[in-house]
Amino acid sequence: MEIKQGKDQRLFDAAKEGNVASLNRLIQEDPLILDPYTIYTFHETPLHLASMFGHLDFVKSILALKPELAKELDSRSLTPLHLASAKGYIEIVKSLLQVNKNMCFALDQNGMNPLHLAATKGRVNVLRKLVEAEPEAARVKLDEGDTILHICVENNKMEALEMLVQRVGDKEFLNSFDAHGNTILHLAVANKQLEIVRFLVGNTNIEVTTQNSLGLTPIDILSHSRRHVKDMSIFESLQSRGVENNQVIGSHNSQFSIKSTSLRKKDMNPGIPSELMLSDKEIKREWVKRKKESLMVVASLIATMGFQAGIYPPGGVWQEDNDGHTAGLSVLKDKNKDSYMIFLISNTIGFTSSVSVIFMSISGLPFRNKLIMWLLMMILWVAITATGFTYMVALFFSTSNKGKDILNDTDTKGGDILFYAVTAWMGLMVLLFVAHTIRLIYIIMSRRPTVGNKNKKMSDHRVIQV
Repeated sequence: MEIKQGKDQRLFDAAKEGNVASLNRLIQEDPLILDPYTIYTFHETPLHLASMFGHLDFVKSILALKPELAKELDSRSLTPLHLASAKGYIEIVKSLLQVNKNMCFALDQNGMNPLHLAATKGRVNVLRKLVEAEPEAARVKLDEGDTILHICVENNKMEALEMLVQRVGDKEFLNSFDAHGNTILHLAVANKQLEIVRFLVGNTNIEVTTQNSLGLTPIDILSHSRRHVKDMSIFESLQSRGVENNQVIGSHNSQFSIKSTSLRKKDMNPGIPSELMLSDKEIKREWVKRKKESLMVVASLIATMGFQAGIYPPGGVWQEDNDGHTAGLSVLKDKNKDSYMIFLISNTIGFTSSVSVIFMSISGLPFRNKLIMWLLMMILWVAITATGFTYMVALFFSTSNKGKDILNDTDTKGGDILFYAVTAWMGLMVLLFVAHTIRLIYIIMSRRPTVGNKNKKMSDHRVIQV
Protein backbone atom coordinates (compact mmCIF):
# COMPACT_ATOMS: atom_id res chain seq x y z
CA MET A 1 0.00 0.00 0.00
CA GLU A 2 1.35 3.43 -0.92
CA ILE A 3 -0.09 6.75 0.21
CA LYS A 4 0.48 9.49 -2.35
CA GLN A 5 -2.65 11.62 -2.42
CA GLY A 6 -4.45 14.29 -0.40
CA LYS A 7 -3.24 15.04 3.08
CA ASP A 8 -1.01 11.97 2.98
CA GLN A 9 0.89 13.51 0.08
CA ARG A 10 1.19 16.66 2.16
CA LEU A 11 2.67 14.52 4.96
CA PHE A 12 5.35 13.18 2.64
CA ASP A 13 6.11 16.64 1.35
CA ALA A 14 6.47 17.91 4.92
CA ALA A 15 8.83 15.02 5.71
CA LYS A 16 11.02 15.78 2.68
CA GLU A 17 11.19 19.47 3.65
CA GLY A 18 11.46 18.86 7.38
CA ASN A 19 8.46 21.17 7.94
CA VAL A 20 7.39 20.54 11.53
CA ALA A 21 4.64 23.18 11.33
CA SER A 22 2.98 21.33 8.47
CA LEU A 23 3.25 18.08 10.43
CA ASN A 24 1.53 19.65 13.41
CA ARG A 25 -1.31 21.00 11.24
CA LEU A 26 -1.83 17.57 9.69
CA ILE A 27 -1.90 15.96 13.13
CA GLN A 28 -4.56 18.46 14.23
CA GLU A 29 -6.63 17.65 11.15
CA ASP A 30 -6.20 13.89 11.60
CA PRO A 31 -4.66 12.62 14.87
CA LEU A 32 -4.47 9.10 13.38
CA ILE A 33 -2.63 10.07 10.22
CA LEU A 34 0.53 8.17 11.30
CA ASP A 35 -1.23 4.99 12.44
CA PRO A 36 -1.44 3.27 9.00
CA TYR A 37 2.37 3.27 8.77
CA THR A 38 2.55 0.94 11.79
CA ILE A 39 -0.06 -1.44 10.33
CA TYR A 40 0.41 -1.69 6.57
CA THR A 41 3.47 -2.07 4.35
CA PHE A 42 4.55 1.05 2.52
CA HIS A 43 7.35 1.92 0.14
CA GLU A 44 8.67 4.22 2.88
CA THR A 45 7.40 6.09 5.90
CA PRO A 46 7.65 9.80 6.72
CA LEU A 47 10.28 8.88 9.30
CA HIS A 48 12.37 7.23 6.57
CA LEU A 49 12.24 10.39 4.48
CA ALA A 50 13.07 12.71 7.36
CA SER A 51 15.97 10.46 8.46
CA MET A 52 17.35 10.30 4.94
CA PHE A 53 17.20 14.07 4.40
CA GLY A 54 18.61 14.87 7.84
CA HIS A 55 15.65 16.76 9.35
CA LEU A 56 16.34 16.31 13.06
CA ASP A 57 13.39 18.31 14.44
CA PHE A 58 10.96 16.48 12.18
CA VAL A 59 12.39 13.13 13.28
CA LYS A 60 12.03 14.06 16.95
CA SER A 61 8.43 15.14 16.37
CA ILE A 62 7.56 11.88 14.61
CA LEU A 63 9.23 9.79 17.33
CA ALA A 64 7.37 11.69 20.02
CA LEU A 65 4.07 10.89 18.31
CA LYS A 66 4.79 7.35 17.02
CA PRO A 67 8.06 5.87 18.42
CA GLU A 68 7.18 2.47 16.94
CA LEU A 69 7.86 3.89 13.46
CA ALA A 70 11.57 3.54 14.28
CA LYS A 71 11.38 -0.21 13.62
CA GLU A 72 9.42 -0.05 10.35
CA LEU A 73 11.11 -1.27 7.17
CA ASP A 74 10.92 0.26 3.71
CA SER A 75 10.82 -1.66 0.42
CA ARG A 76 14.56 -2.49 0.74
CA SER A 77 14.20 -3.64 4.36
CA LEU A 78 15.94 -0.49 5.56
CA THR A 79 15.04 1.10 8.88
CA PRO A 80 15.29 4.84 9.53
CA LEU A 81 18.44 4.02 11.51
CA HIS A 82 19.99 2.45 8.41
CA LEU A 83 19.42 5.63 6.43
CA ALA A 84 20.61 8.04 9.11
CA SER A 85 23.72 5.91 9.76
CA ALA A 86 24.65 5.76 6.09
CA LYS A 87 24.18 9.51 5.73
CA GLY A 88 26.18 10.26 8.87
CA TYR A 89 23.47 12.21 10.75
CA ILE A 90 24.78 11.64 14.26
CA GLU A 91 22.02 13.54 16.11
CA ILE A 92 19.27 11.66 14.30
CA VAL A 93 21.04 8.42 15.10
CA LYS A 94 21.10 9.35 18.78
CA SER A 95 17.38 10.10 18.72
CA LEU A 96 16.56 6.81 17.03
CA LEU A 97 18.74 4.85 19.45
CA GLN A 98 16.99 6.41 22.43
CA VAL A 99 13.72 5.04 21.13
CA ASN A 100 14.86 1.58 20.04
CA LYS A 101 18.52 0.60 20.11
CA ASN A 102 17.68 -2.95 19.03
CA MET A 103 17.41 -1.60 15.50
CA CYS A 104 21.21 -1.90 15.41
CA PHE A 105 20.59 -5.59 14.67
CA ALA A 106 18.06 -4.99 11.88
CA LEU A 107 19.25 -6.38 8.54
CA ASP A 108 18.44 -4.95 5.13
CA GLN A 109 17.95 -7.03 2.00
CA ASN A 110 21.74 -7.34 1.65
CA GLY A 111 22.15 -8.67 5.17
CA MET A 112 23.70 -5.43 6.47
CA ASN A 113 22.81 -3.71 9.72
CA PRO A 114 23.21 0.04 10.38
CA LEU A 115 26.77 -0.49 11.65
CA HIS A 116 27.76 -2.14 8.38
CA LEU A 117 26.43 0.79 6.37
CA ALA A 118 28.17 3.31 8.61
CA ALA A 119 31.46 1.39 8.20
CA THR A 120 31.04 1.23 4.43
CA LYS A 121 30.69 5.01 4.27
CA GLY A 122 33.34 5.68 6.90
CA ARG A 123 30.95 7.45 9.30
CA VAL A 124 33.26 7.10 12.30
CA ASN A 125 31.27 9.21 14.78
CA VAL A 126 28.03 7.46 13.92
CA LEU A 127 29.74 4.08 14.08
CA ARG A 128 31.17 4.88 17.51
CA LYS A 129 27.72 5.77 18.82
CA LEU A 130 26.18 2.61 17.40
CA VAL A 131 28.89 0.44 18.94
CA GLU A 132 28.36 2.12 22.31
CA ALA A 133 24.66 1.31 22.07
CA GLU A 134 25.00 -2.31 20.91
CA PRO A 135 28.59 -3.66 20.76
CA GLU A 136 27.40 -7.13 19.73
CA ALA A 137 25.89 -5.71 16.54
CA ALA A 138 29.43 -5.12 15.32
CA ARG A 139 30.07 -8.86 15.46
CA VAL A 140 27.23 -9.74 13.12
CA LYS A 141 28.57 -11.24 9.90
CA LEU A 142 27.23 -10.76 6.42
CA ASP A 143 25.64 -13.63 4.54
CA GLU A 144 28.98 -14.41 2.82
CA GLY A 145 30.88 -14.40 6.10
CA ASP A 146 32.47 -10.95 5.95
CA THR A 147 32.76 -9.08 9.23
CA ILE A 148 32.48 -5.35 9.68
CA LEU A 149 36.29 -5.30 9.79
CA HIS A 150 36.42 -6.83 6.31
CA ILE A 151 34.03 -4.10 5.15
CA CYS A 152 36.36 -1.40 6.50
CA VAL A 153 39.38 -2.88 4.72
CA GLU A 154 37.52 -3.49 1.45
CA ASN A 155 36.40 0.14 1.43
CA ASN A 156 39.74 1.46 2.77
CA LYS A 157 38.19 3.09 5.85
CA MET A 158 41.20 3.33 8.11
CA GLU A 159 39.67 5.46 10.89
CA ALA A 160 36.62 3.25 11.16
CA LEU A 161 38.83 0.18 11.37
CA GLU A 162 40.95 1.69 14.15
CA MET A 163 37.89 2.59 16.18
CA LEU A 164 36.33 -0.87 15.80
CA VAL A 165 39.56 -2.62 16.74
CA GLN A 166 39.80 -0.50 19.89
CA ARG A 167 36.17 -1.16 20.87
CA VAL A 168 35.51 -4.77 19.83
CA GLY A 169 38.85 -6.00 18.49
CA ASP A 170 39.39 -9.17 20.53
CA LYS A 171 41.72 -11.74 18.98
CA GLU A 172 39.03 -14.10 17.71
CA PHE A 173 37.04 -11.34 16.05
CA LEU A 174 40.17 -9.70 14.66
CA ASN A 175 41.26 -12.94 12.97
CA SER A 176 37.85 -13.82 11.51
CA PHE A 177 37.65 -15.27 8.00
CA ASP A 178 35.54 -14.24 5.06
CA ALA A 179 33.97 -16.68 2.57
CA HIS A 180 37.40 -17.35 1.03
CA GLY A 181 39.19 -17.80 4.33
CA ASN A 182 40.88 -14.41 4.15
CA THR A 183 41.56 -12.37 7.24
CA ILE A 184 41.57 -8.60 7.05
CA LEU A 185 45.37 -8.75 6.79
CA HIS A 186 45.08 -10.89 3.66
CA LEU A 187 42.79 -8.27 2.12
CA ALA A 188 44.95 -5.32 3.15
CA VAL A 189 48.07 -6.92 1.64
CA ALA A 190 46.26 -7.85 -1.57
CA ASN A 191 44.94 -4.28 -1.92
CA LYS A 192 48.37 -2.74 -1.16
CA GLN A 193 46.92 -0.81 1.80
CA LEU A 194 50.19 0.03 3.52
CA GLU A 195 48.73 2.13 6.36
CA ILE A 196 46.24 -0.56 7.29
CA VAL A 197 48.94 -3.25 7.17
CA ARG A 198 51.20 -1.20 9.43
CA PHE A 199 48.35 -0.60 11.86
CA LEU A 200 47.33 -4.25 12.03
CA VAL A 201 50.87 -5.56 12.37
CA GLY A 202 52.11 -2.89 14.74
CA ASN A 203 49.08 -2.26 16.96
CA THR A 204 47.02 -5.46 17.09
CA ASN A 205 47.52 -9.14 17.83
CA ILE A 206 46.42 -10.27 14.39
CA GLU A 207 47.96 -13.50 13.13
CA VAL A 208 50.41 -12.80 10.29
CA THR A 209 50.95 -16.43 9.21
CA THR A 210 47.33 -17.55 8.93
CA GLN A 211 46.48 -19.38 5.69
CA ASN A 212 43.34 -18.74 3.68
CA SER A 213 41.28 -21.43 1.94
CA LEU A 214 43.95 -21.71 -0.79
CA GLY A 215 46.72 -22.17 1.74
CA LEU A 216 48.16 -18.69 1.20
CA THR A 217 49.50 -16.53 4.01
CA PRO A 218 49.61 -12.71 3.72
CA ILE A 219 53.28 -12.90 2.69
CA ASP A 220 52.32 -15.39 -0.03
CA ILE A 221 49.61 -13.02 -1.25
CA LEU A 222 52.25 -10.30 -1.48
CA SER A 223 54.63 -12.58 -3.37
CA HIS A 224 52.10 -13.45 -6.07
CA SER A 225 50.26 -10.16 -6.42
CA ARG A 226 50.95 -7.42 -8.94
CA ARG A 227 54.13 -5.45 -8.32
CA HIS A 228 53.79 -2.09 -6.57
CA VAL A 229 56.08 0.53 -5.06
CA LYS A 230 54.57 -0.23 -1.63
CA ASP A 231 55.62 -3.89 -1.70
CA MET A 232 58.94 -3.30 0.06
CA SER A 233 57.30 -1.42 2.95
CA ILE A 234 54.55 -4.01 3.27
CA PHE A 235 57.10 -6.80 3.35
CA GLU A 236 59.15 -5.03 6.02
CA SER A 237 56.01 -4.57 8.15
CA LEU A 238 55.17 -8.27 7.90
CA GLN A 239 58.78 -9.24 8.54
CA SER A 240 58.80 -7.13 11.71
CA ARG A 241 56.42 -9.67 13.22
CA GLY A 242 58.81 -12.52 12.51
CA VAL A 243 57.44 -13.65 9.15
CA GLU A 244 59.88 -16.05 7.56
CA ASN A 245 60.91 -15.17 4.04
CA ASN A 246 61.23 -18.78 2.92
CA GLN A 247 57.75 -20.07 3.65
CA VAL A 248 56.49 -22.86 1.44
CA ILE A 249 53.12 -22.05 -0.01
CA GLY A 250 50.37 -24.61 0.06
CA SER A 251 48.70 -26.76 2.67
CA HIS A 252 48.11 -30.50 2.98
CA ASN A 253 44.48 -30.15 1.95
CA SER A 254 45.24 -27.95 -1.07
CA GLN A 255 44.28 -29.33 -4.47
CA PHE A 256 47.35 -27.75 -5.93
CA SER A 257 50.83 -26.82 -4.80
CA ILE A 258 52.66 -23.61 -5.54
CA LYS A 259 56.41 -23.33 -5.36
CA SER A 260 57.37 -20.52 -3.03
CA THR A 261 58.63 -17.35 -4.64
CA SER A 262 60.31 -16.25 -1.46
CA LEU A 263 61.29 -12.66 -0.88
CA ARG A 264 65.01 -13.07 -0.40
CA LYS A 265 67.15 -10.42 1.18
CA LYS A 266 69.49 -10.40 -1.77
CA ASP A 267 66.52 -9.37 -3.95
CA MET A 268 65.43 -6.66 -1.55
CA ASN A 269 67.18 -3.66 -3.04
CA PRO A 270 65.31 -0.53 -1.88
CA GLY A 271 66.62 1.30 -4.93
CA ILE A 272 64.73 -1.03 -7.28
CA PRO A 273 61.22 -1.45 -5.87
CA SER A 274 59.90 -2.84 -9.15
CA GLU A 275 62.17 -5.87 -8.73
CA LEU A 276 60.82 -6.71 -5.31
CA MET A 277 58.16 -9.27 -6.08
CA LEU A 278 59.85 -11.14 -8.93
CA SER A 279 60.41 -14.88 -8.75
CA ASP A 280 63.70 -16.38 -9.91
CA LYS A 281 62.26 -17.10 -13.34
CA GLU A 282 60.82 -13.60 -13.64
CA ILE A 283 64.08 -11.99 -12.52
CA LYS A 284 65.92 -13.94 -15.22
CA ARG A 285 63.39 -12.90 -17.86
CA GLU A 286 63.64 -9.24 -16.84
CA TRP A 287 67.45 -9.39 -16.92
CA VAL A 288 67.44 -10.86 -20.43
CA LYS A 289 64.92 -8.27 -21.62
CA ARG A 290 66.90 -5.31 -20.30
CA LYS A 291 70.18 -6.73 -21.55
CA LYS A 292 68.73 -7.25 -25.00
CA GLU A 293 67.52 -3.64 -25.14
CA SER A 294 70.95 -2.37 -24.05
CA LEU A 295 72.74 -4.47 -26.63
CA MET A 296 70.45 -3.15 -29.37
CA VAL A 297 71.21 0.46 -28.48
CA VAL A 298 74.99 -0.05 -28.39
CA ALA A 299 75.02 -2.20 -31.54
CA SER A 300 72.98 0.39 -33.46
CA LEU A 301 75.39 3.14 -32.45
CA ILE A 302 78.49 1.15 -33.46
CA ALA A 303 76.90 0.13 -36.78
CA THR A 304 76.17 3.79 -37.54
CA MET A 305 79.74 4.78 -36.73
CA GLY A 306 81.15 1.94 -38.86
CA PHE A 307 78.98 2.85 -41.84
CA GLN A 308 80.01 6.49 -41.65
CA ALA A 309 83.71 5.60 -41.37
CA GLY A 310 83.46 3.23 -44.33
CA ILE A 311 81.79 5.78 -46.58
CA TYR A 312 83.98 8.68 -45.41
CA PRO A 313 87.42 7.27 -44.45
CA PRO A 314 90.07 9.40 -42.69
CA GLY A 315 91.50 12.03 -45.02
CA GLY A 316 88.42 11.85 -47.22
CA VAL A 317 88.39 10.84 -50.92
CA TRP A 318 89.97 12.32 -54.02
CA GLN A 319 87.69 14.89 -55.60
CA GLU A 320 89.00 14.58 -59.19
CA ASP A 321 91.22 12.50 -61.44
CA ASN A 322 94.77 13.95 -61.44
CA ASP A 323 98.35 12.94 -60.64
CA GLY A 324 97.45 9.28 -60.91
CA HIS A 325 94.59 9.52 -58.42
CA THR A 326 91.01 8.46 -59.14
CA ALA A 327 88.08 10.56 -57.94
CA GLY A 328 86.07 8.86 -55.19
CA LEU A 329 88.89 6.64 -53.90
CA SER A 330 90.32 6.96 -50.41
CA VAL A 331 93.19 9.37 -49.87
CA LEU A 332 94.52 7.13 -47.08
CA LYS A 333 94.78 4.17 -49.48
CA ASP A 334 97.10 6.08 -51.82
CA LYS A 335 99.11 7.67 -49.02
CA ASN A 336 99.60 4.59 -46.85
CA LYS A 337 98.16 1.36 -48.19
CA ASP A 338 99.08 -0.68 -45.09
CA SER A 339 97.39 1.79 -42.74
CA TYR A 340 94.31 1.81 -44.97
CA MET A 341 94.06 -2.00 -44.91
CA ILE A 342 94.32 -2.06 -41.10
CA PHE A 343 91.67 0.63 -40.90
CA LEU A 344 89.41 -1.19 -43.37
CA ILE A 345 89.70 -4.57 -41.61
CA SER A 346 89.08 -3.23 -38.10
CA ASN A 347 86.18 -1.04 -39.23
CA THR A 348 84.60 -3.95 -41.14
CA ILE A 349 84.91 -6.24 -38.11
CA GLY A 350 83.23 -3.65 -35.89
CA PHE A 351 80.46 -2.97 -38.41
CA THR A 352 79.66 -6.61 -39.20
CA SER A 353 79.77 -7.64 -35.53
CA SER A 354 77.31 -4.92 -34.50
CA VAL A 355 75.04 -5.65 -37.47
CA SER A 356 75.08 -9.35 -36.50
CA VAL A 357 73.94 -8.46 -32.96
CA ILE A 358 71.13 -6.30 -34.36
CA PHE A 359 70.04 -9.02 -36.78
CA MET A 360 70.01 -11.73 -34.10
CA SER A 361 68.08 -9.46 -31.70
CA ILE A 362 65.31 -8.68 -34.20
CA SER A 363 65.19 -12.15 -35.72
CA GLY A 364 62.47 -13.27 -33.32
CA LEU A 365 64.56 -16.06 -31.84
CA PRO A 366 63.65 -16.85 -28.19
CA PHE A 367 66.61 -15.29 -26.39
CA ARG A 368 65.58 -16.42 -22.90
CA ASN A 369 68.88 -17.99 -21.99
CA LYS A 370 71.57 -16.02 -20.18
CA LEU A 371 74.21 -18.03 -21.99
CA ILE A 372 73.01 -16.78 -25.37
CA MET A 373 72.92 -13.21 -24.08
CA TRP A 374 76.49 -13.57 -22.87
CA LEU A 375 77.41 -14.74 -26.38
CA LEU A 376 75.82 -11.63 -27.89
CA MET A 377 77.71 -9.51 -25.39
CA MET A 378 80.98 -11.11 -26.41
CA ILE A 379 80.23 -10.37 -30.09
CA LEU A 380 79.48 -6.79 -29.17
CA TRP A 381 82.74 -6.58 -27.25
CA VAL A 382 84.53 -7.57 -30.44
CA ALA A 383 82.68 -4.75 -32.21
CA ILE A 384 83.63 -2.24 -29.51
CA THR A 385 87.28 -3.33 -29.57
CA ALA A 386 87.41 -3.13 -33.37
CA THR A 387 85.82 0.31 -33.26
CA GLY A 388 88.43 1.47 -30.77
CA PHE A 389 91.22 0.12 -32.97
CA THR A 390 89.67 1.86 -35.99
CA TYR A 391 89.74 5.12 -34.05
CA MET A 392 93.41 4.57 -33.24
CA VAL A 393 94.32 4.03 -36.91
CA ALA A 394 92.37 7.08 -38.03
CA LEU A 395 93.93 9.25 -35.34
CA PHE A 396 97.47 8.12 -36.12
CA PHE A 397 96.96 8.88 -39.79
CA SER A 398 95.50 12.30 -39.03
CA THR A 399 98.38 13.29 -36.73
CA SER A 400 101.31 11.75 -38.64
CA ASN A 401 103.17 13.75 -41.27
CA LYS A 402 105.77 11.15 -42.19
CA GLY A 403 103.63 8.35 -43.56
CA LYS A 404 105.42 5.79 -41.37
CA ASP A 405 103.93 2.63 -39.99
CA ILE A 406 101.26 3.75 -37.60
CA LEU A 407 102.26 1.31 -34.88
CA ASN A 408 105.81 2.73 -34.79
CA ASP A 409 105.01 6.40 -35.29
CA THR A 410 105.82 7.69 -31.82
CA ASP A 411 108.20 10.52 -32.76
CA THR A 412 105.99 13.19 -31.31
CA LYS A 413 104.91 13.61 -27.70
CA GLY A 414 101.27 13.35 -28.76
CA GLY A 415 102.04 10.08 -30.52
CA ASP A 416 103.52 8.64 -27.33
CA ILE A 417 100.44 9.58 -25.32
CA LEU A 418 98.17 8.10 -27.93
CA PHE A 419 100.19 4.89 -28.07
CA TYR A 420 100.04 4.40 -24.30
CA ALA A 421 96.31 5.19 -24.19
CA VAL A 422 95.57 2.60 -26.85
CA THR A 423 97.77 0.06 -25.10
CA ALA A 424 95.94 0.62 -21.82
CA TRP A 425 92.61 0.30 -23.61
CA MET A 426 93.59 -2.99 -25.23
CA GLY A 427 94.86 -4.29 -21.89
CA LEU A 428 91.55 -3.46 -20.23
CA MET A 429 89.65 -5.25 -22.99
CA VAL A 430 91.79 -8.35 -22.60
CA LEU A 431 91.34 -8.31 -18.82
CA LEU A 432 87.55 -8.03 -19.07
CA PHE A 433 87.46 -10.71 -21.74
CA VAL A 434 89.40 -13.15 -19.56
CA ALA A 435 87.32 -12.35 -16.45
CA HIS A 436 84.00 -12.86 -18.20
CA THR A 437 85.23 -15.96 -19.95
CA ILE A 438 86.07 -17.48 -16.57
CA ARG A 439 82.66 -16.45 -15.26
CA LEU A 440 80.95 -17.97 -18.28
CA ILE A 441 82.78 -21.25 -17.80
CA TYR A 442 81.77 -21.25 -14.13
CA ILE A 443 78.09 -20.72 -15.04
CA ILE A 444 78.21 -23.57 -17.56
CA MET A 445 79.87 -25.92 -15.09
CA SER A 446 77.47 -25.01 -12.27
CA ARG A 447 74.53 -25.99 -14.47
CA ARG A 448 75.75 -29.58 -14.63
CA PRO A 449 74.27 -31.11 -11.47
CA THR A 450 75.81 -34.18 -9.99
CA VAL A 451 73.86 -37.39 -9.47
CA GLY A 452 73.41 -36.53 -5.80
CA ASN A 453 72.04 -33.10 -6.63
CA LYS A 454 69.63 -34.63 -9.14
CA ASN A 455 68.36 -37.04 -6.52
CA LYS A 456 68.01 -34.20 -4.04
CA LYS A 457 65.97 -32.12 -6.50
CA MET A 458 63.70 -35.10 -7.20
CA SER A 459 63.23 -35.58 -3.48
CA ASP A 460 62.42 -31.91 -2.97
CA HIS A 461 59.94 -32.09 -5.83
CA ARG A 462 58.15 -35.01 -4.19
CA VAL A 463 57.96 -33.12 -0.90
CA ILE A 464 56.40 -30.07 -2.53
CA GLN A 465 53.78 -32.14 -4.32
CA VAL A 466 52.53 -33.78 -1.10
